Formats: sequence, structure tokens, C-alpha cells
Amino acid sequence: MAIDFELSGQGPSAAEDISLADIQEAAVECGFTKPGVPASKPNAQRANLTAFFKALGVTCVSGFKKRFHAERLPCPYPDMTPLIMEKVRFSRSRGAPRRGVSERASNATSVSARPLHARRSGHTRETLTTFRNTFFSRTSHGHEFTKRIRETKRNELPSNRPSQDKPKEEKITWSVPDVSEYDALVAEWEGKKWRMLPKPGGAVVKPDDWYALHGLQKQVEEGNVKAEKPMWASHGGLDFDGRERWEKWNAAKGLSAEDAKLKFCQAYGKAMSDERNALNFRKY
Repeated sequence: MAIDFELSGQGPSAAEDISLADIQEAAVECGFTKPGVPASKPNAQRANLTAFFKALGVTCVSGFKKRFHAERLPCPYPDMTPLIMEKVRFSRSRGAPRRGVSERASNATSVSARPLHARRSGHTRETLTTFRNTFFSRTSHGHEFTKRIRETKRNELPSNRPSQDKPKEEKITWSVPDVSEYDALVAEWEGKKWRMLPKPGGAVVKPDDWYALHGLQKQVEEGNVKAEKPMWASHGGLDFDGRERWEKWNAAKGLSAEDAKLKFCQAYGKAMSDERNALNFRKY
């Protein structure tokens, strides 16, 4: 195997020679492969690094190396229970004394942690809270103040606040083709001169409107997206194009075929509008 997991946990020297190609080869040998990719393809295309990293409780190459030299890792397999993410960080329970701090110091109330007015007067937080509640309950000013505070908190309850999960409907100010033209639009939209936008590492992506049309077409033809969101491209870098395709398709989740066709026609009209033409298409 490209990576000997018996060497894990033996310090930085054990992980310094591990490369991305070694990790891809180890993922394939451990059974973490992408479905539908032939065995004749190189490991860079076959390896499912997302599942491999998830099983080991990491998210990237540097995280794998760091954990490889710090902990004794098992040789992973597809059906194993994933390791806890960042195991070292959560090994100490909340509220337990930190290293180098005595139990007495951790349990004692720090003077600097108390409010400034409490430090000056010597009163504890409980004493000041009792005094404030008593004062405001015995004066008319305090009663009105308390009433206003309660009304403010009541108005801020989630049931009275507008939902943040519902996306705002975009106001359509452009010409929208009829839904009956859907088949004709699908046949020709992808062949237009779409721009190619550069990304880090030499990758390129298309404009947002291209991915919106692609996602709605996939929703019409195949329904809700079932695959996991891709992470790595065949060249070893981030799969910007695949992630954009997945996100736009997932954004149409729950739409029926007829609704998705209507949304497609609206997105097509937006992409072809005068305001978006220069952003989406090349002149030559």
C-alpha cells in the first residue's frame, strides 16, 4: 500500500513524504472509489477522497498529514464508523481545568471576569440583579421600562420575525419565453458562446446563468439530485465546475417537472437579457 498506517502516530517524519498521489492510491486500495469510473482510469479520477477523508475525520490533505503523525490511525474501509473530527480538541470536557492550571484556580471566581460596577462596589452579580429587579418593580418608571423590555422580547420571538430561510423572489423585468418553447430552448442554449471564467489552479468555470439553466434542466429530466457534492477534480484540485453544477441543481430541489420548466424559461430570459448579455457571452 502507498501509505503504511502502522507508521501513523510516530511524529512528523512519518508523514513528511506523503504526497497527494500516495493518498489517492491508498484511497483506491482501501476501496474508496467513485462509482461508474472504470478501473483502467488513473487513481486521480477513481479515488473518492471525500469519503476517504470523512472516514478518517479530516477534510483535506494537510489535515490528513497532521493527524497521521499525531495519532495512531486504523487502515480505513468504506463501511467503518468515521473517526471523530479533531479528536484532540474535544478530549477535554467543557469546564475541565486546562493544562497547567490548578483545580483551585479554575474553580475560583476571577475578579477580572466580574462586571466593572460589581468590582468597584464589592457586590456580587446576584445581589445587583436582586436590587435592580426590586427597584424597577417598585417605581412607575421601572414598571414602564420593564413593560417595554418584555414587549420588545415578545416581538423578537421567532414566530413573529420574518423567516430567514425563505429566499426572496426575484422581480422579473425581462422577457420570458413561453413554456411550450422549452424543448427548443434546451436544444440550443448550451451551444451558445458562453464565457469561460478563470479560477485558482488553472481551473475555469462558466457564468452563474449557465449553471442555473443546467440545474433546472437536470431537475426536469432526473428530479432531485441524489449524488453527494463533489470535492476534488481529476487533476487533484478543487472541482469548481462540479460543485457549481451540484449547487444549482440542489437549489431546484423539490420542484416538479412543470415548475422546473417554468423556472428554466425564466432563467433563460434572464441570461439572454441585455443586462446579462455581456456578462455571459463572448463577442467572437
